[in-house]
Amino acid sequence: MTDLTRRQALFLALAAGLPLAGAVSRARAAAQKITVALDWTVNTNHIGLFVARDKGFYRDAGLEVEILPYGDTGSGTLVANRVADFGVSGSLGLLTQKSAGADLKAVYAVVQSETGRVVFNADRAAITSPKNLDGLTYGGFGSAWENALISTIIRHDGGKGVFNTVTLGTSAYEALANGAVDFTLEVSTWEGVEAELKGLKQRSFRYADYGVPDEHTTLIVSSNAFLAANRQAAAAFVQSTRRLRSRPRERGGRPVDRGQQGHADKSGAGIRLAAGAERCPLSEERDRRHRHDGEGKDGGDGRLSVCLGDTPRWRRQSAEGEAEFGDLFQE
Repeated sequence: MTDLTRRQALFLALAAGLPLAGAVSRARAAAQKITVALDWTVNTNHIGLFVARDKGFYRDAGLEVEILPYGDTGSGTLVANRVADFGVSGSLGLLTQKSAGADLKAVYAVVQSETGRVVFNADRAAITSPKNLDGLTYGGFGSAWENALISTIIRHDGGKGVFNTVTLGTSAYEALANGAVDFTLEVSTWEGVEAELKGLKQRSFRYADYGVPDEHTTLIVSSNAFLAANRQAAAAFVQSTRRLRSRPRERGGRPVDRGQQGHADKSGAGIRLAAGAERCPLSEERDRRHRHDGEGKDGGDGRLSVCLGDTPRWRRQSAEGEAEFGDLFQE
């Protein structure tokens, strides 16, 4: 066997290390940056995104995900104009923008049943049903669909659907608390929870009780342009976001059966997780704070129902997207 000179040995050692170093460099270079625009200040409806980011789910999929802070420009506008790759949106906002020609497509239903409420202070004894909102002042957020939604609810209850509107944005809840406005809209899984934590006494009306069809409250949307050009990265993002839902939770130190985990109670927050349910319990039950029977009595079991993940119902309703970008929905 030929003896190697010191120089030859050094050369071979360096050459042997090159593939590994090159692979690491390529892996780092291959991480595709994904931007996600929020629809509101960071809240409970965004938990999955932050868990997936901080637990390394996106990193494991070769993605570098940046969650953009909420600003004056809506998430749908940012996505449609390719400023953000994905965004958190609601059904009403999505459909309004799509009808105006915006390039948007829903790819994932985060909260699958309506958690929106018309909310007002509990001491407003004169407000017993939506028709009593006629002539009062609404603290709004500047979206075109808000007045149409509220008018529908009031008219369904026998009112005229006529009220005053002041656009306040995130200040609407403070204005409601101090009596500057008479009512506003909230998402019960965020502003509703926050009000309870602050000890605010409020009552509300569910949209679906007054002529508004049930809908997905929270969606993740993208643009057709991004999906077509980045199919692999888009699929990786959706699958990584779903990964939290697919991990068995534990109850009392024991794994939760996959068939039952969708109804595991989280007693500290009073939230029932309903992942993968065909019919979200929110459509059947009324939580303690938000149910109002017209006589000032509360009902329900005191829980808010949060539906996470996709269901057969969502898949049917998103058939167009699944047909065109079906691989995004595969495990």
